[in-house]
This record gives sequence, C-alpha cells and structure tokens, in this order.
Amino acid sequence: MTLAIAVNSDYQSVTGKTLSIQAELLSKLKTAIVDVTYTSEDYDIAGNVLDLTLDGRLTTIIAVTVLEVSTGNIPQYVPAALGAAATGKLKLYESGTASAVLDEADDADSITMTCKLRVVGF
Repeated sequence: MTLAIAVNSDYQSVTGKTLSIQAELLSKLKTAIVDVTYTSEDYDIAGNVLDLTLDGRLTTIIAVTVLEVSTGNIPQYVPAALGAAATGKLKLYESGTASAVLDEADDADSITMTCKLRVVGF
C-alpha cells in the first residue's frame, strides 16, 4: 500500500527561514517535518516502505524521529541499507498479548492514524 507523505505546513519553517525543507546551518544536512497518514488496511506486515526523498531533495537519511502519533500505536523507522531515502520502512507496534508488552501490527489490523516525523538527511 502507498502511504501519504507530506511536508507538514505547520512546521515548514522549523529553522525560521522559508516555507520549504531547510538546510542545517553550515552543512549539507536538511531537516523536514512530515506527516505520514495511514488509512484503514494500509499496514503491511514487516512495515511499510517510506519514500522520504521529498521530491528528490533527499537521497540519504541520517535520522528519523517520531514527534507525534494520533493513536496508541508506536511507530519505529527502520533505515534502509546505506540510509537510502526511498526504501526505509515504518513499522507499527500495538498492545501485546500476555507474553509480550508490544506486538507488531499485522495485515488484518485496520489502522487509521497520522504521525509526525522529523527527517534529517542530505
């Protein structure tokens, strides 16, 4: 399934310059706050591939931080080989069974949520 990924307009000026993805001071690193939106039945077992290239502006991801989630699910960004921006994954965890505190969500789960991610890359 394809997830909706968009630069969050409320946070576009995170570095106080302009309303676009921002370069970190004195480096080639860039930072953006993005919204990832799941509609029901979007989750794939073992995680969804996230294309964080942001229209070709990033090729390598250094870090992804989860800032906010609209549900009780816990997202985790799993980096791709060599930090490739187009092929990292977002895995979701939920309340577990008696033998585990958290279980990974599965294909049968109907998840509707939005999460804000801070993406740092170049």
